[in-house]
Amino acid sequence: MNTYEGMFIFPDRLEDAAVDAVMKDVRADIEKQGGEVLSGTRLGRRPFARPLKKTSHGHYAVVLFKVD
Repeated sequence: MNTYEGMFIFPDRLEDAAVDAVMKDVRADIEKQGGEVLSGTRLGRRPFARPLKKTSHGHYAVVLFKVD
């Protein structure tokens, strides 16, 4: 299995509880594909380098996982 690091950016409009729920969904999707999640770290709300579709912030998370 290869090890990957994925950075996920979730919409700023999500509350903290909703971000946790989406992180669980990401973990479930990786495991559904036969992968193994090694760690998941929320980096919090951060600004974008430039606005994206009139949005200037997002919730960042990094997931370290193994998958074929």
